[in-house]
Amino acid sequence: MDLKAVLLGFLTRGDLTGYELKAAMDESVGFFFGASYGSIYPALRSLEEEGFVRSTLVVQSDRPNKKVYSLTPEGRAYFVAALKEPPAANSFRSEFMVQLFFGRHQDPERLLAMIEDHRSSLRDSLERLRETEKKVREIPQARFGLMCLRYGLSHYENTLAWLDDVEKEVRAIASEGTPAKEVTKKGEANVR
Repeated sequence: MDLKAVLLGFLTRGDLTGYELKAAMDESVGFFFGASYGSIYPALRSLEEEGFVRSTLVVQSDRPNKKVYSLTPEGRAYFVAALKEPPAANSFRSEFMVQLFFGRHQDPERLLAMIEDHRSSLRDSLERLRETEKKVREIPQARFGLMCLRYGLSHYENTLAWLDDVEKEVRAIASEGTPAKEVTKKGEANVR
Protein backbone atom coordinates (compact mmCIF):
# COMPACT_ATOMS: atom_id res chain seq x y z
CA MET A 1 0.00 0.00 0.00
CA ASP A 2 1.43 3.36 -0.92
CA LEU A 3 1.51 6.48 1.24
CA LYS A 4 -1.39 8.06 -0.63
CA ALA A 5 -3.68 5.14 0.26
CA VAL A 6 -2.51 5.24 3.89
CA LEU A 7 -3.30 8.95 4.13
CA LEU A 8 -6.74 8.34 2.64
CA GLY A 9 -7.29 5.61 5.24
CA PHE A 10 -6.65 8.10 8.02
CA LEU A 11 -9.00 10.58 6.40
CA THR A 12 -11.82 8.01 6.63
CA ARG A 13 -11.85 8.97 10.32
CA GLY A 14 -12.55 12.61 9.54
CA ASP A 15 -10.95 15.81 8.26
CA LEU A 16 -7.31 16.37 9.22
CA THR A 17 -4.42 18.73 8.53
CA GLY A 18 -1.07 17.46 7.28
CA TYR A 19 0.31 17.96 10.78
CA GLU A 20 -2.54 15.93 12.29
CA LEU A 21 -2.06 13.18 9.71
CA LYS A 22 1.63 12.92 10.62
CA ALA A 23 0.79 12.77 14.35
CA ALA A 24 -1.89 10.12 13.76
CA MET A 25 0.55 8.02 11.75
CA ASP A 26 3.31 8.38 14.33
CA GLU A 27 0.98 7.21 17.10
CA SER A 28 -0.33 4.21 15.22
CA VAL A 29 1.36 2.84 12.12
CA GLY A 30 4.60 4.78 12.56
CA PHE A 31 6.59 1.82 13.87
CA PHE A 32 5.97 -0.14 10.66
CA PHE A 33 5.01 2.53 8.10
CA GLY A 34 6.72 5.83 8.80
CA ALA A 35 6.44 8.97 6.73
CA SER A 36 8.03 12.38 6.98
CA TYR A 37 6.41 15.76 6.37
CA GLY A 38 8.57 15.86 3.25
CA SER A 39 6.65 12.91 1.84
CA ILE A 40 3.21 13.59 3.36
CA TYR A 41 2.67 17.09 1.90
CA PRO A 42 3.62 16.17 -1.69
CA ALA A 43 1.34 13.12 -1.42
CA LEU A 44 -1.52 15.33 -0.21
CA ARG A 45 -0.94 17.73 -3.14
CA SER A 46 -1.06 14.79 -5.53
CA LEU A 47 -4.21 13.41 -3.90
CA GLU A 48 -5.87 16.80 -4.27
CA GLU A 49 -4.84 17.09 -7.93
CA GLU A 50 -6.31 13.62 -8.54
CA GLY A 51 -9.57 14.61 -6.83
CA PHE A 52 -9.18 12.13 -3.96
CA VAL A 53 -9.15 14.85 -1.29
CA ARG A 54 -10.35 18.44 -0.99
CA SER A 55 -8.62 21.03 1.10
CA THR A 56 -10.07 23.97 2.93
CA LEU A 57 -7.86 26.84 4.01
CA VAL A 58 -8.56 27.80 7.61
CA VAL A 59 -7.48 31.36 8.38
CA GLN A 60 -6.14 31.80 11.91
CA SER A 61 -5.30 35.14 13.43
CA ASP A 62 -2.93 33.93 16.13
CA ARG A 63 -1.22 31.16 14.12
CA PRO A 64 -0.29 30.44 10.53
CA ASN A 65 -3.19 29.47 8.29
CA LYS A 66 -3.73 25.74 7.84
CA LYS A 67 -5.16 23.42 5.22
CA VAL A 68 -7.69 20.85 6.36
CA TYR A 69 -8.05 17.83 4.09
CA SER A 70 -11.34 15.98 3.47
CA LEU A 71 -11.85 12.64 1.77
CA THR A 72 -13.89 12.66 -1.45
CA PRO A 73 -15.97 9.71 -2.68
CA GLU A 74 -13.28 9.08 -5.31
CA GLY A 75 -10.67 9.04 -2.56
CA ARG A 76 -12.70 6.53 -0.55
CA ALA A 77 -12.98 4.31 -3.67
CA TYR A 78 -9.19 4.53 -4.22
CA PHE A 79 -8.59 3.56 -0.59
CA VAL A 80 -10.99 0.59 -0.75
CA ALA A 81 -9.38 -0.58 -4.01
CA ALA A 82 -5.91 -0.33 -2.41
CA LEU A 83 -7.10 -2.55 0.45
CA LYS A 84 -8.01 -5.25 -2.10
CA GLU A 85 -4.50 -5.36 -3.52
CA PRO A 86 -2.16 -8.00 -2.11
CA PRO A 87 0.38 -6.43 0.23
CA ALA A 88 3.90 -6.02 -1.08
CA ALA A 89 6.66 -7.99 0.59
CA ASN A 90 7.90 -6.40 3.79
CA SER A 91 11.11 -4.48 3.48
CA PHE A 92 13.54 -3.90 6.29
CA ARG A 93 16.25 -1.27 6.55
CA SER A 94 18.45 -0.71 9.56
CA GLU A 95 21.50 1.51 9.79
CA PHE A 96 22.29 -0.21 13.09
CA MET A 97 22.39 -3.64 11.44
CA VAL A 98 24.70 -2.40 8.68
CA GLN A 99 27.06 -0.94 11.30
CA LEU A 100 26.99 -4.24 13.22
CA PHE A 101 27.54 -6.26 10.05
CA PHE A 102 30.78 -4.34 9.47
CA GLY A 103 31.67 -4.52 13.16
CA ARG A 104 35.03 -6.19 12.49
CA HIS A 105 36.22 -2.85 11.14
CA GLN A 106 35.29 -1.00 14.33
CA ASP A 107 36.51 -0.84 17.88
CA PRO A 108 34.49 -3.08 20.20
CA GLU A 109 34.04 -0.12 22.57
CA ARG A 110 32.43 1.88 19.78
CA LEU A 111 30.15 -1.04 19.03
CA LEU A 112 29.19 -1.34 22.70
CA ALA A 113 28.30 2.36 22.80
CA MET A 114 26.29 1.95 19.61
CA ILE A 115 24.46 -1.04 21.12
CA GLU A 116 23.61 0.97 24.22
CA ASP A 117 22.32 3.90 22.14
CA HIS A 118 20.20 1.51 20.06
CA ARG A 119 18.90 -0.16 23.21
CA SER A 120 17.92 3.20 24.66
CA SER A 121 16.09 4.17 21.48
CA LEU A 122 14.24 0.83 21.41
CA ARG A 123 13.24 1.20 25.06
CA ASP A 124 11.84 4.66 24.33
CA SER A 125 9.86 3.26 21.39
CA LEU A 126 8.62 0.36 23.50
CA GLU A 127 7.47 2.74 26.22
CA ARG A 128 5.60 4.90 23.68
CA LEU A 129 3.80 1.82 22.38
CA ARG A 130 2.90 0.75 25.91
CA GLU A 131 1.46 4.21 26.59
CA THR A 132 -0.52 4.05 23.36
CA GLU A 133 -1.81 0.61 24.32
CA LYS A 134 -3.11 1.99 27.63
CA LYS A 135 -4.97 4.77 25.79
CA VAL A 136 -6.67 2.61 23.17
CA ARG A 137 -7.07 -0.77 24.88
CA GLU A 138 -10.78 -0.28 25.65
CA ILE A 139 -11.79 1.37 22.35
CA PRO A 140 -13.75 -1.22 20.31
CA GLN A 141 -12.81 0.43 16.98
CA ALA A 142 -9.13 -0.01 17.83
CA ARG A 143 -9.06 -3.83 17.89
CA PHE A 144 -7.19 -4.15 14.59
CA GLY A 145 -4.82 -1.38 15.57
CA LEU A 146 -4.16 -3.23 18.82
CA MET A 147 -3.21 -6.34 16.86
CA CYS A 148 -0.57 -4.28 15.06
CA LEU A 149 0.49 -2.63 18.30
CA ARG A 150 1.04 -6.04 19.93
CA TYR A 151 3.28 -6.94 16.99
CA GLY A 152 5.29 -3.78 17.69
CA LEU A 153 5.53 -4.61 21.39
CA SER A 154 6.72 -8.13 20.58
CA HIS A 155 9.21 -6.82 18.01
CA TYR A 156 10.79 -4.34 20.42
CA GLU A 157 10.86 -6.80 23.32
CA ASN A 158 12.50 -9.50 21.16
CA THR A 159 14.98 -7.05 19.67
CA LEU A 160 15.97 -5.89 23.16
CA ALA A 161 16.56 -9.52 24.23
CA TRP A 162 18.58 -10.12 21.06
CA LEU A 163 20.65 -6.99 21.80
CA ASP A 164 21.59 -8.46 25.20
CA ASP A 165 23.06 -11.48 23.38
CA VAL A 166 24.84 -9.26 20.86
CA GLU A 167 26.36 -7.21 23.67
CA LYS A 168 27.71 -10.38 25.33
CA GLU A 169 29.29 -11.48 22.06
CA VAL A 170 30.89 -8.10 21.44
CA ARG A 171 32.22 -8.06 25.02
CA ALA A 172 33.71 -11.52 24.45
CA ILE A 173 35.40 -10.26 21.28
CA ALA A 174 36.68 -7.20 23.17
CA SER A 175 38.14 -9.41 25.94
CA GLU A 176 40.14 -11.28 23.30
CA GLY A 177 42.00 -8.04 22.75
CA THR A 178 41.67 -8.30 18.99
CA PRO A 179 41.87 -4.82 17.43
CA ALA A 180 39.43 -3.78 14.74
CA LYS A 181 40.67 -5.00 11.36
CA GLU A 182 41.19 -2.82 8.35
CA VAL A 183 38.99 -3.28 5.32
CA THR A 184 40.19 -6.44 3.61
CA LYS A 185 41.30 -6.76 0.01
CA LYS A 186 38.84 -8.07 -2.54
CA GLY A 187 38.38 -11.80 -2.22
CA GLU A 188 39.60 -12.13 1.38
CA ALA A 189 37.19 -13.74 3.78
CA ASN A 190 37.81 -12.17 7.16
CA VAL A 191 34.61 -12.20 9.16
CA ARG A 192 34.95 -11.51 12.84
